[in-house]
Amino acid sequence: TLRSEAEKLRKQIEDLEETYKHMIGEGLDSLSFKKLQHLEKKMNLGARKIRSKKDKLSLERIRSLKAQ
Repeated sequence: TLRSEAEKLRKQIEDLEETYKHMIGEGLDSLSFKKLQHLEKKMNLGARKIRSKKDKLSLERIRSLKAQ
């Protein structure tokens, strides 16, 4: 039904908001040690991907400037 679908979406929004808060360092007191480790692992992976993309763009920019 429409009502149950709306409730599922509300729950998803709440879960995403909680995850976002954890990723910016808020609301961590409620997390267990294991959940903190998992969050740290996910954030380290994300940071590596960001660094890799940034490095790639920097190299492309350097090559572009050298070609001018």
